[in-house]
Amino acid sequence: MGLVLCMAIDGDLRQTPGRNVTELQLGLRGQQLKLLQRRQDEEELRATRRTALARLAILTGQTISENDALAMPDLAAAVSRARQASGELRARPEYDLFARTRERVAKQQDVAAAQERPRVSTFARIGFGRPGLNFITDQFESYGLGGVRVQWNGWTWGSGSREREALAIQQQIVAADQAAFAKGLSESIEGDAATVDRLQATLALDDRILVLREQIERSTQARFQEGVVTASEFLDRSSELLQARFARATHQVELAQAGARLLTTLGLEVR
Repeated sequence: MGLVLCMAIDGDLRQTPGRNVTELQLGLRGQQLKLLQRRQDEEELRATRRTALARLAILTGQTISENDALAMPDLAAAVSRARQASGELRARPEYDLFARTRERVAKQQDVAAAQERPRVSTFARIGFGRPGLNFITDQFESYGLGGVRVQWNGWTWGSGSREREALAIQQQIVAADQAAFAKGLSESIEGDAATVDRLQATLALDDRILVLREQIERSTQARFQEGVVTASEFLDRSSELLQARFARATHQVELAQAGARLLTTLGLEVR
């Protein structure tokens, strides 16, 4: 397109000798400068893409070439389901850690309580020897013993009470940690959900803007071919259309990132 525009302006310089040639030449140089800047932007984008692909190849352990087309995941349905069930989801591994900690402390409490209760056990013993239970005689005889044994630590100097208090405090700490974690998680989810809503609304507007930009660009191109508008104006309209496409593509990527971040925050796998 840049070559066509330059040739068109050069034709204007030859066909309209009565016009201000210096002004047209300045306009041509201005358009050439814009084209060069666009080429710089293109090279910068290519370099950024190569760097991103190299990092992605390292993270995934796969070979990715510059010609590979990367498809963004469609997370709309997964994000919608996750948002509806976000209050009941417990997919984060931290919840398992909290549950296991509560179980461990509860078992320790059971053990501490059992140590303070009386313990009753039975015992029995049989034997054969000389002497037996009768120490007076020197004859071999069999014997047997049986009974009930009772053990109770009636006085522990307050150690049992202190241990129960310590375990109760540990349960309170676990509950407080889980509540704080759930609160922080909820705040993060609300932020990600708001970002998703904002980007969805922005993309709807991007679609409308893009349609209008395409209509304006086509109209300006037709008028440029008829000689009604200058090459500078046509290039401006084309640049505005390109910027609208870039903005829409950027918002699509940002929406996918926000959705993936929301799912990851909830502990769900991104597919």
